Amino acid sequence: MQPTATAPETGMTRTLVALLLACLAAAAMAAEPATDEINALSLYAGTRQVDHQGQPVNDSHLLNDGVATRHSQFEVSRTGEPTLSLVFQLAEPYDLHRLEAVNSFEEDGYPGISTRRLRLEHGPSHEGPWTPVTEVELAKGTKPQGFAFPPVKNVRYLRVTFLENYGEERWWNLTELAVYGRRVAERGAADFSGTWETTYGFMHLTQEGERVYGCYGSEGANLVDGVVDGQSFYGSYTEGNTVGPMSFVMTVEGEMSGIYGTGFIDPTRYRWDAVRTNDAQAINCGGQADEESEGIADELANNGRVVLRGILFDTGKDVIKPESIPVLEELAEAIRKAGGRYLIEGHTDNRGGEAFNQTLSEKRAESVKRWLVEHGIDAAALSIEGHGMSRPAMPNDTDAGRAANRRVEVVKL
Repeated sequence: MQPTATAPETGMTRTLVALLLACLAAAAMAAEPATDEINALSLYAGTRQVDHQGQPVNDSHLLNDGVATRHSQFEVSRTGEPTLSLVFQLAEPYDLHRLEAVNSFEEDGYPGISTRRLRLEHGPSHEGPWTPVTEVELAKGTKPQGFAFPPVKNVRYLRVTFLENYGEERWWNLTELAVYGRRVAERGAADFSGTWETTYGFMHLTQEGERVYGCYGSEGANLVDGVVDGQSFYGSYTEGNTVGPMSFVMTVEGEMSGIYGTGFIDPTRYRWDAVRTNDAQAINCGGQADEESEGIADELANNGRVVLRGILFDTGKDVIKPESIPVLEELAEAIRKAGGRYLIEGHTDNRGGEAFNQTLSEKRAESVKRWLVEHGIDAAALSIEGHGMSRPAMPNDTDAGRAANRRVEVVKL
């Protein structure tokens, strides 16, 4: 017969269970970032690679956040290089406390290609000096691996050093890397208006409230249109028959750190940076940026879909803000001219639960339909769908990403 447990033993058991639950909770926190945290090591947060040691291949894909798929690839040629280091400049200072990595998806084809050990450091400039933050050992596989570290304050530059892989002699691979934290200070809404010298020629922007539009390139032939959300300007560009997403983040130096994609489905993103210029004559939009209704009509005709960046709602609400009326009028005119049937899709970011966001996306799509019907569009020509948070256009771990995901799209059926 076994002795009956005494009260002290029962109390100890409860204590051990409580400690175990606390450890499990801590592990869960390490595995999933809070939705209000930001991945500071991201193109969508305005991060730039500013220096490197070694021979990186496709290194910018490491910051791509796996839009649509977790398929961003990062390879390092180890020929003649014992290690590789990448130095990143954040758009503004962050307080950081957590690293997440996704290892190689090519281990079956290239045994040993996965990254095994890497080191994270921070410094006051791209030249250092460097202070250790953490050094981690990664398991093989594409499941996200989280590592909490003691909080590091006021970080502007990060250096990532790849120390070891699992044995492949020439190549190693890491699919994604994220470092989570929060901004040191909120800076309010940025002013993007003016003339900029960009990676792809001069650009002129006009900012009216939350909306920004303008032109860029040779003779101002290409258009951009979007909205401001804090220090981010996101929307779309039109270059001939190509329409794609773009996003700029204002750095603390007053420069724009930006990205663009070749389409809304392809997850690949490319750098598009800009600095202000005092040369107001460098580019003339010639009124093109104001031809908005033609832009929406063209997008529907050429692509069968348009993202209505100017349809604005308060957080958690389905009431259309007055600033949205010009875009709705533009859409109504395009539908009147083209005829046919249209699907209105509502999308949200990931703040709030799935059920809440699903309902909210449906209500927002219904609000757009109701406005169009009240202004002369046949209700039978319009249908709605809500997709909630299930179809993000950008990652939800930055303000720009979440803002881009709070959107309404119209599809020509």
